[in-house]
Parts: sequence; structure tokens; C-alpha cells
Amino acid sequence: MLISGDPHNACYNSAKKLLREKFNFKHWTHIDEREKLDFCGCSFVKTSFGYQLGHPDYFSKIKPITIDPKRRDFAMATQNEVSALRAVLGALQWPSTQTAPQLGATVSLLSGQITAATTEDLRDANKALKFSKVNNDVGLQFRPLGQISNMVLVAMSDASWGIRREGHSQGGYLLMLAPKEILDGETTNYTILDWRSFRLPRVSRSSLNAESQACAAAMDSLEYTRTLIQGCLNADYTLQSPGEWVISKTALVVDAKALYDSIRAEVPQLSGDKRTKIEVMIVKEKMQECQTLLRWVSSEAQYADGMTKPSARQLLTDRLRTHMFKLQADEDFVAAKKKTQQQREANARKFALSKAASKVGTKARGLHLAKHNKSVQCEIEYEEMSHMSYQLHLEQEDKARLEDSFKREIETLESYAQVMKDTSDTNKEDADTFLSEPKTLKVRLQDVEQTLTAKIQEVIELERQVYQVQDSLDRANQANANMRELHDHEIEFRREVYAINKANRFHLFDDCSILMQARPVTMYVCKECEERRAKENAEMNQYQHGWR
Repeated sequence: MLISGDPHNACYNSAKKLLREKFNFKHWTHIDEREKLDFCGCSFVKTSFGYQLGHPDYFSKIKPITIDPKRRDFAMATQNEVSALRAVLGALQWPSTQTAPQLGATVSLLSGQITAATTEDLRDANKALKFSKVNNDVGLQFRPLGQISNMVLVAMSDASWGIRREGHSQGGYLLMLAPKEILDGETTNYTILDWRSFRLPRVSRSSLNAESQACAAAMDSLEYTRTLIQGCLNADYTLQSPGEWVISKTALVVDAKALYDSIRAEVPQLSGDKRTKIEVMIVKEKMQECQTLLRWVSSEAQYADGMTKPSARQLLTDRLRTHMFKLQADEDFVAAKKKTQQQREANARKFALSKAASKVGTKARGLHLAKHNKSVQCEIEYEEMSHMSYQLHLEQEDKARLEDSFKREIETLESYAQVMKDTSDTNKEDADTFLSEPKTLKVRLQDVEQTLTAKIQEVIELERQVYQVQDSLDRANQANANMRELHDHEIEFRREVYAINKANRFHLFDDCSILMQARPVTMYVCKECEERRAKENAEMNQYQHGWR
């Protein structure tokens, strides 16, 4: 439990005293804004933009599974390896339900394969652990959003049809709190309140059925959270008479056009799938009760996509680094498959920030300062290289310190120039030149800004090239492994053919009709093997001729 309030307020102190008397907590820890609170591997820290909750040091304590690199992916895991897999997934499940939504899909899918785990599952678990350690800086951010009465709840749902090994589908959703301006298409911050990645309870006949099941689960979470907030802020709240809702508006975001049309239709036209029709009717009823607006976005802009498949977890992680979102409806309903690769990438990476770029971005302070609420926003756009928009928040004190330092330098230069002008008329020309130094300094600062921006673009391009080279190496290693496996199969097959031919030389048959007549097999073999095979075929032909 985490509580906060004014220590000089009588109501706060009274409530704190009642909590101490009611609940027998073992430890009561007081945290100052300048300190960091650690509990069970979870860190709660004050940052420049607000507060962040994460597991930065927790992942380094988890040990990976030891796997023989020569083992094939489809080989079944041993009992000890299954126990190690349970340990790793159990360790990752704790942060996936507390501060790391990007791990939800991976942990859920691998947990469903423990009883029939293979070497491939063990390697996937190690990859997930490595991914967690690399992105340990990402957590839940709590930024100042304004008054609660000016907030809206936004639920984003998605599903991956038949992605599980046994044929089931995976569903997922994200529930976030954001200012009302998000419904008008403005870029805002948000706070994630709830998320889930889970196996859908029923086997889906179509992707629409899977999407409807995930959407129904998202609406359940939205309704419950809205009711919980109402009960916390209104002591007289009851289900029969809730009163005036604190959060009056909500929104549901989907990327399935068929689901969007079915919900908007007065009567869903789904005669071929009555179960899906029931799910859609449930969603429509919940939306009416919660005054929920329906929005459609293209699949590359769907944040909940990272809750349904491991391949989208890196994009969701990069998006969580900025905690920025823009809900802009597409009136033309252009699907992702109808867009170019550059358009999809630009839209997907709009509010995504990689770890390497975030480290480079911290050095870009003061490039473009613009007032945004109570903080200074530094926006860097890379249109040609990576088509991404990075928005980095700096404190107001940083801007004031830069302005004061620059102002003091100008005042010093002006005072020196004035002294020179008063000293002698002969130095007037030098004094005028000296007075122009502030303008020259501004020009130099602009040149430095342009140079720094170019360097950042070079770093981003190098990062992309490294990823491409690594991907090529992985594909080459996989191809080599496949070639080695085919070579092993070829040797085994040659041995079986040789054994059959050898056995046929010394066994007599009562009926010559059952005599095996082996056909030659075309293979690429060495010269020695070819000579040996020719000798064996000659002996076999001589033996068959003598039998006849």
C-alpha cells in the first residue's frame, strides 16, 4: 500500500492512524521526494517528469537456463530444464503484472507450453530474460495530468488469432487514464491503470470472434475501474444510485474494421456466427452504460498489439519510454496493409523511443524549448532517417538556468564594451565589434545545435545498421544449422540403404517375387563414396543374375 498526503493535515494524520490500528503492517517506510523506495525488487523513484515505478535492478538477479547449443529446437526438454523454465517464467511474471506490460504476452504464451516444453521454448525464455535486462529502464510513469474531473478512461484491445500452439487465440488490452483533450486528437501524456494478456476462453472460429472476446474483456476492466474510482471519491456511492460520475467519458480503441462496423451497426449482421454476435451485443451494452466513444486506428498504431504477440513487445517498450499518445481518428479507414513500409514505420514509431536514442537524447538539452504544462518539451524529429518523433521532457529549472547563464554572459560583454567606449574614442571601432559578440555567440549556438542534430541522426542510422547485421547473422546461423541437420539425415539414410543391400546378399527367399530391387538414389557424394557405391551395385547385380 502506498499513501500520500500533507503531514500537517489533521484529516491525513487521522486516516494514517486508523490504518496503523486496522492493519498490522510489518514495516512503515517514509519516503522523501529525493529518495528512492525499493520493495521486493520494485523501485519507486521521483523523476524530472513525475514518478516512475519499475524493476531496474530486479532482472539482473535472474539467471538464464543452461542449454546445449547443438540441441535441436524440436527436442523435448528434460525434467530439470522444465523446472528451470518454471523458475525463469515465475520470476518474469512478477514484473509483468506490476510494472512491465510488455512482458505479458511472452510470459502468458510460454506458461501455456511448460507441460510440453521444447528446446525452442527454453531459448525463447532466455531471449525474454535478455530483453528484460536490456530494457530495464522502462516502467510505469505517473505524470501530472490535471484534475481528475478532466480525465477520461481509454481502453485499447487487440487479439492474435490462433497464435498458441494448441490453436487457441491470445487476447490483450491496455487501460489508461488521460486528459479529455486526447479525444480531440491532441497529443497528451497518459497513465496506465490496468493491462492483461491472456488466452481467450473459447476457441475462435475467426479473427473477428477473437477480437470480440478481447474487446469484451477490455470493457469489463473499463467498467470496473470507472466504478472503483467513483467509489473512492464518493463516499455515498452505491450501485443503485451512483450519483454524478467523476469520470463521465470513456473511449474504446480497436483496430479490427469488422468489429468496428459490427459495434456501430444498430443490429450486428453476423448470422453465420451467433456466438460472436452475443459478444458484440455485450460490448455495445457496456459502452452505453459507461458512455463510451468508439475509435478505430490502424494496426501499426494499436498499442495493445504488444499485449498479444512477443514480436511486438519491443515497439510497446519504446512507446512506454515516452508515455505519449495521440488518438486521431482516420476517416478514410486506411488499413495497414494498404500503406507503404515507410508510412507504417513512421506511424508506428511516432511516440517510440529506443534505449540508445534516449541516451543520446539526454545530451540534446536546449535544442528546441517549448513550454508544455509545467515542463519544457524538447522535440526532435527524424523524417528521413528513422521517421520517429522523440519528445523529451526537461524541468523548468533547466530552461531558467540556461537563460540566466546566457543573459549574464551578454551583460558582461556589454559592460566591458561600455568601459572601452568611455576610456577612449580611438577604441570605438573595437568596442562596436565587441558588442556584436552576443549575436555571433547566438550563431555559434545554432551551428552547434545543427551539428548535434546531425550526430544524433548518424547514431540512429548506425543503430539501425547494427540491427540489420545482427538479423543477417542470425539467419545465416540458422541456415548453417539446417544444412548440418540435412547432412546428418543424408548420412543416416545412406547407412540404412547400405544395411538393406548387405542383408539382401546373404538371405535366400522362397519366392523370388519378394526380392528387394533397390532403385539408385541421386545424391551429391565424394569420389570415394561414389566408387564404393558402384562396387556395391556391381556385386548386387551379379548376385541377382546368379539367383535368376
